[in-house]
Amino acid sequence: MTKSLFLSSFTTSVKESYAQPFDQVKYEETCFEPWSANKCTRHRITYKTLYRQVVKMDYRRRYQCCRGFYESRNKCVPRCTKECVHGRCVAPDRCQCESGWRGEDCSSSCNAQQWGPGCRQRCECQNGGECDVIKGSCQCPAGYTGEHCQEPCMRPSRCPVRCPCQNGGICQGRGVCLCPPGWMVRNLCTGCPLSLSLFQGAVCTERCPPGRFGPNCAKECLCHNGGHCDPEKGQCQCDAGYTGDRCNEECPVGTYGVDCKGVCDCANGARCYNIHGGCLCEPGFKGPRCDHRMCTDGTYGMHCEHHCLCNSQNTLSCHPLKGECTCQPGWAGLYCNETCDHGYYGNGCLEPCVCVNGGVCDTVKGECHCAPGYTGLHCEKLCENGFYGKGCLSPCTCVNSIACSPIDGTCFCKEGWRGLDCSIACSEDTWGSGCNFTCQCANGASCHPADGSCKCTAGWRGASCDEPCPIGTFGPGCQHKCDCLHDEGCESDTGQCLCLPGWTGRTSFAFVRPIWCTCTYNNSNFEISTATHPISSAGLRCTQQCPEGTWGLQCNQTCSCLNSATCQAHTGTCLCKPGFWGDQCQHMCSAGMFGERCSRQCPPCVYASSCHHITGDCLCLPGYTGHLCEQEKELSMMVPVSPVEKDSLGAIAGIVVLVILVVLLLAVLLLYRRRQQDKQSNTPVVSFSSTRTVSLEYAVPGMSHGSF
Repeated sequence: MTKSLFLSSFTTSVKESYAQPFDQVKYEETCFEPWSANKCTRHRITYKTLYRQVVKMDYRRRYQCCRGFYESRNKCVPRCTKECVHGRCVAPDRCQCESGWRGEDCSSSCNAQQWGPGCRQRCECQNGGECDVIKGSCQCPAGYTGEHCQEPCMRPSRCPVRCPCQNGGICQGRGVCLCPPGWMVRNLCTGCPLSLSLFQGAVCTERCPPGRFGPNCAKECLCHNGGHCDPEKGQCQCDAGYTGDRCNEECPVGTYGVDCKGVCDCANGARCYNIHGGCLCEPGFKGPRCDHRMCTDGTYGMHCEHHCLCNSQNTLSCHPLKGECTCQPGWAGLYCNETCDHGYYGNGCLEPCVCVNGGVCDTVKGECHCAPGYTGLHCEKLCENGFYGKGCLSPCTCVNSIACSPIDGTCFCKEGWRGLDCSIACSEDTWGSGCNFTCQCANGASCHPADGSCKCTAGWRGASCDEPCPIGTFGPGCQHKCDCLHDEGCESDTGQCLCLPGWTGRTSFAFVRPIWCTCTYNNSNFEISTATHPISSAGLRCTQQCPEGTWGLQCNQTCSCLNSATCQAHTGTCLCKPGFWGDQCQHMCSAGMFGERCSRQCPPCVYASSCHHITGDCLCLPGYTGHLCEQEKELSMMVPVSPVEKDSLGAIAGIVVLVILVVLLLAVLLLYRRRQQDKQSNTPVVSFSSTRTVSLEYAVPGMSHGSF
């Protein structure tokens, strides 16, 4: 017996009839008092039958599991307080171990000859006795006793040595059998003298008589309704139609037969007989299943004199005796002309609907018709991602979205995208959800379409890219240092050196402007940023002076110096060669001066017009020579042998003419040179010396040495 019976209450909605006064008539009749001849006034009230739905309390039999059992899948199963580690629970706190395992909880793997922790203790049981795996105590087989099963229960004599106990009986001393439950003893050697047989007692060959069970059949069974008692365990084996631990309960409603395994098949509220399942029809019905009306369809009453008022399309049946309408599922009312109230369905509209999220319940079967965007047995689930609408059958058409609305498919765009299907990227000056935020990036910086962060162009920094790079740095994030000489810094975006006047040379780096790009591949979005990076250049770093003939910032000025003079690269000032002076070195040194800046005086030339303006050498007059033109030239004259004076005078005249011609030639040369110098004053002459060092010194004829 694993279950016990108890009654549980429940409420049910039923239809009942009641009488309501319909009319009252006053009339007179002869009074019943014999002494009165007057007429008595009587009242007669006419009633009409009405129906109403009421809730009643009813009870039904239910079962609960007995102690030591618990309910699982509508069955009572035994409970073991200790887990059967390698076995199964077959009775309360009783494990049936798998092969190779022993102990109360089937946790010991010790063999039959070992016991204790780690199976280190050896079993001392003899004659096939089995050790307890925890305590080591011996469980002796039949025929042996003692602490280690070392003593047999019988001794050799004239009677047979083999134990004659049957049906699992165990021999005790002097041939007495200990019978298992359900068996009783019978004397094997009735009347045998003790000297002839050890076994004068019972040998367990008789079943317990009806109504008895247990060891030595000492316990009494109490089985009712023809139930039979199990002689071993005392459980009642019930006859058909009954159940319970003592067979004192009829089969539950709807079942019948042996062990109540038969299922009744009766219609129109008829009950079935608990023994053989025959249907017990309600008044007004007949047939083996009580599915035939006494009255023809559409009539009811004791003599079928009334017509049913039920809506035929919505009615299962009209009660043949009372005329009550049994509505089809989904319909209610006295005449089955009313639909179920919201939230109810089924027979009599008594079953509550369990539809959520706006789901509508089918009044017949109770199925939920879900609102757009929901699915599931009770409309409890939203559509899976990527689908929307009625039945979640419409696929979303979003491209760059977080999700779409499960109700109407509205796309929830990722940050940086907009449009009905999120296919339009944010414009350059917007960002964020729906592109509703305005970028705050300055100086040509690009704005990240998702979070609005600024990607500064080279030369700028700060959250809004409104801070220029500090002097001496350049590039993206101002992370690079200028690498220039003779400079005033470098351009903050490209690193181009800003050379001082007179110097030239390019920067050693060039940079690419960063660009954000959002791409789509296999419906997945990813961003690419062409990060700025330096490109090596072989240019100079303001380490080269301006080319010959140029000067100033970026060497964009042209020198205007004459007479092969050079100009200073940073100021353009002409650096005159020895022998010349002036802003453009257009003047030769004045008479008596020569050399650098015409600062040196000519030597004391004797017979000379002046000294050379560059070297300072004396320019001797014709007929003189020497360092200072102090020596006269020796003239070789031919002395005629003949005394002819005419020839001597001719020779002297020729010499004079020659000297005059030389003087005239020198004058012409000096005049030509002066004109050439005047022409050169209008034509810039540029010269450059790679060995000249940079100097700020200038020389002007007639002035002392100094620095500007």
